[in-house]
Amino acid sequence: MRAIAIPEFPTCGWGAGRRWDATLLAWLAALAWALAASGASATASGADPAAAARSLAAAAEPGNAREAHDEQADRDYWRERNRGWFFYEAPPRSVPHKPPPRPTQVVPAAAPAVAPKHPDLQRFEALQRRVEETRNIAIINPTEANMLAHLAAQKEAIDISERFAKLSTRVAWSNAEFDPSASGGRPWSANGMHAWDAMERQRYAANWDRIRDTHALFFFFRGDCPYCHAFAPQLRELQRRTGVMIQAVSMDGTRMPGFRNATNDNGISKRFGVQQVPALFLVEPRQKTVMPVGYGVIAPIELEYRIDQLLNGSSAYLGETTQRPLAEAPSQ
Repeated sequence: MRAIAIPEFPTCGWGAGRRWDATLLAWLAALAWALAASGASATASGADPAAAARSLAAAAEPGNAREAHDEQADRDYWRERNRGWFFYEAPPRSVPHKPPPRPTQVVPAAAPAVAPKHPDLQRFEALQRRVEETRNIAIINPTEANMLAHLAAQKEAIDISERFAKLSTRVAWSNAEFDPSASGGRPWSANGMHAWDAMERQRYAANWDRIRDTHALFFFFRGDCPYCHAFAPQLRELQRRTGVMIQAVSMDGTRMPGFRNATNDNGISKRFGVQQVPALFLVEPRQKTVMPVGYGVIAPIELEYRIDQLLNGSSAYLGETTQRPLAEAPSQ
């Protein structure tokens, strides 16, 4: 067996990383050359060249694996250098798998029982639908047959309404609380209306007696207003009959026949909030309250009715702004 001259492994080049790998590769190359030379000699003496080649490949493989490992280590270092150096890292703890919670089975609540409609309500709704449907069909398609169907449904509804009105009136006659002629309202008969009017006149006279010495009427007019001239005689007659004080105020400095005490507007119309003429206001000077009676020509019976409502009416009828302090009257 022939001895192989193995080249001496150099002592320099033991640096870190790739410099050490280059030295190792140079030494392996020299070793491979020596083996090749030995293989050539061994061939002549009967040695197996394939075995020598496998030995050479085996000798070269550790170097390649080492180089790949070092390159991977370099990449890991630069990618994870913030983690520092660890001789040992415990493997990550495995989290036991928990099965997902089973969904709670919700039992739907039973729908509330709906009471069946009254048969009469069902008939009413059916008739209402029939009237509307036949009318709509007759509008879209105005044929004689469609029009007759609609008129028949409409006549049935009118007949039912007429029976309802007659029975309602008869039931009201039998119950005084629902009879408008007996529940304090204005009666329907002629004799009843005369009696009603007499009672109203008595109440109106009592109102004038009560306010004759505490209230006054302010009448705003213009000389060029025909409605003011038509309204003035009614106010003069009211003043003569009741004795209530009526103070006339001229908006343009003219005079009105029958009102010798008329004064010119000195800004009081703005304090009262006069919007147009003729205008009439009921004033209580001691309490300094102003209540608008109305604008335009007001009929005598209507005028007394309004005064009565202002004095005795409910707050719902009067409203919040009907009676206001004189000092808070809006200005124009």
